[in-house]
Amino acid sequence: MLISYLYTFSDREFYGSKTQLEVVAVVAAAAVVVVVVVVVVVVVVVVEVVLVVVVIEVVVVVVVVVVVVVVVVVE
Repeated sequence: MLISYLYTFSDREFYGSKTQLEVVAVVAAAAVVVVVVVVVVVVVVVVEVVLVVVVIEVVVVVVVVVVVVVVVVVE
């Protein structure tokens, strides 16, 4: 859609000295950068959530083990 929108203008009217191919290349490069940034942010957020869940599970397991050991030792 964006590329077809860009092609509706002539080179000189809208782009000045740049050709349509150059503008499309710049737009494509910008789109790639945006996609890479979004993917990196999503991966970082997912990894942080997974790490938090794993840490919570480890803490719960350690607490349960400690409670069981204390109960066994006390009895």
